[in-house]
Amino acid sequence: MKVGVKYCGGCNPHFDRSGLVERLKTDMPEVQFGNLKDGGFALFICGCARACTGIGHSAGRLGKLVVTNETGYTEVLDRIKKECGHGVEGNL
Repeated sequence: MKVGVKYCGGCNPHFDRSGLVERLKTDMPEVQFGNLKDGGFALFICGCARACTGIGHSAGRLGKLVVTNETGYTEVLDRIKKECGHGVEGNL
């Protein structure tokens, strides 16, 4: 599965946005993370609750998810595993 990632501009980040994606890459090596246009699933990583980068962008063919804080990691992990047909067990 391919996941397209779009980061916000980073004007007011409240968590390590790239660190979250690096954790996902480590926990799901079978998933390819790349540019937004390349993914079947769109993942918008926003540094704050304003979520400016996720507004108005279309979803990938498998949908989209907007993350605005570190606690969104588990939701992203579960959603991508669901789309891939995997269970939620793994390196949480």
